[in-house]
Amino acid sequence: MKRTHWCWRAAVLAAVFALVLVVGVTAAQEPAPSTPVPVQVAPAQAAPQTPDAGNVTAYNAWTGDSSWVAKGWFFPGETITYVVDVNNTTGSNKNITLVYTVYGPDGEFIDGGANWTYNLTTGPGVVGWGIQYIVPAGHGGSHTLVGRVTYSGNTTEAASPGHLVLGSTANNYLFDDSFEWTSNLSNWSAKQTDGGDLHYDPSAVIIGTQGLAVVIDDNKPLYLRDDTPWSEWTYWAAFFFDPNSIVMKNGNVHNIFVERDGAGLAINIIQFRRYANQYQLRMQTRKDGAGYFNSPWMTIADGPYRLTIGWSSSIWPGYNDGRADFHIEPYPNNGGDQSWIKSNIDNDTRRIESVLLGPSLGIDKPTRGTYYLDGFDSWR
Repeated sequence: MKRTHWCWRAAVLAAVFALVLVVGVTAAQEPAPSTPVPVQVAPAQAAPQTPDAGNVTAYNAWTGDSSWVAKGWFFPGETITYVVDVNNTTGSNKNITLVYTVYGPDGEFIDGGANWTYNLTTGPGVVGWGIQYIVPAGHGGSHTLVGRVTYSGNTTEAASPGHLVLGSTANNYLFDDSFEWTSNLSNWSAKQTDGGDLHYDPSAVIIGTQGLAVVIDDNKPLYLRDDTPWSEWTYWAAFFFDPNSIVMKNGNVHNIFVERDGAGLAINIIQFRRYANQYQLRMQTRKDGAGYFNSPWMTIADGPYRLTIGWSSSIWPGYNDGRADFHIEPYPNNGGDQSWIKSNIDNDTRRIESVLLGPSLGIDKPTRGTYYLDGFDSWR
């Protein structure tokens, strides 16, 4: 009898999952940035003369970071540089058509797809032409850049070795905000900004070109609320956080991220505190009964980090196979990752239906200053 009930439950949940997936992706995706303009990455170099003597061809394709340094993996919200090296062996400037196409894990067009087409003049030698873009959420996996050069009616192409995008995928995406294009924060379900204390600011940037400044000048809560989750029994979120030397007295602690059920009850909490003159973070995850499981307090430096929070409910009463994950990764990652995983949790009655990003509860009077948030991404 239990097996029959479980199969029926699984079929219903699968149908609901498919419906929510379609609705969520349609409603929550952030708008795309404006079309980038190609710039010359490097001066002309000595060009190989064979087998392309007297021709202009696509020679190489690669990806880089915001500083045009070669890089092979990215988070949603980061600036990515797409570069196509053009080999001109004619000895003079030539007019070409250059097309950038980025393919995702399933062969789908990513970013601008085949719409990034430019007519430009390239000098002799191997010249890199690059465009910069913001990595979109909802396309996690392996990507490939293909550059196509057309000269005198002849088209050649070069493909990159591939780059990895971490975070949400096309199949599990829920909501994201890279804090680049919706400065009034209207893409969130609700907001509490206390007259602008929560706002876009270029000085708050951790990834991309802007970030979210959290100005704490009183004890009033500041948060953004996302109601995209719908009775989720699996929920993941990631965002960037930088304490930015905010003033806190030892013992001060407040919530910076909360996952709630439909009644507003906190299911998972990320807390931030000052202890022994150091900044620390921890996760709390609620059980079916009273109370929480708490991770250890983990010490962080005064700098940017990417925080990843994962959670799943137990599949059935008595199975006790719920799980909570909390990962703290320095950014850029030069080592020093910290992780906490709690398994075998009795939490089958818990579901996630909304989240709060920002100091929503517990601000102490001695806590004053500004810290930064950036690059929010969530998936099931």
